[in-house]
Amino acid sequence: MNMSKVLKALAILALVGGIFLGVNAANAVDELARSMRARDKSYVWSVALSWWIGGVVSGILFYALAMMLDHLESIKRSLNTMNNDPSPSAKKSLASLNRYKS
Repeated sequence: MNMSKVLKALAILALVGGIFLGVNAANAVDELARSMRARDKSYVWSVALSWWIGGVVSGILFYALAMMLDHLESIKRSLNTMNNDPSPSAKKSLASLNRYKS
């Protein structure tokens, strides 16, 4: 299993976990407030939204990192293909990249 698949799985876990934990945290805060008789509402939207936004942002970051790793792997594959190709045109295009380090 490569790192990009792990990061994509973490992105899904962060999204689903953020939604689930947001619902649970909003209800838990409400039970505490009800025991103290501080609130009459049945759901605390601000707590839920903060968890949801946190889950979405972390999920997007993990997914973006996974996409970057996928892109780097495709670049590496194409450079290896050019390097192993015996045709003169491939060697010429690879020679133009000589200032870059692999």
